[in-house]
Amino acid sequence: RLQRLVAADGGGAFTDVGLSAIALGCRELSHLDLQSNGTAITAKGIETIAQHCPQLRHVNVRDCGGIGAAGIVALASGCGD
Repeated sequence: RLQRLVAADGGGAFTDVGLSAIALGCRELSHLDLQSNGTAITAKGIETIAQHCPQLRHVNVRDCGGIGAAGIVALASGCGD
């Protein structure tokens, strides 16, 4: 079961569609590094991750300009204790 995924410096290789597949298939994901994926990832992809990955403890979205405030809010709302 995938718990850690590093897709940093992807240059936009990861998209919301890919994140949706990860969220639905990797519910035990605890570490997600998406640094430098530009604008290919939006708030919609991050919202899906936040909703379906309850074990997530570390997320790196540095230089992912497509996420915006809505994506950050989605991550924060998915945070437990």
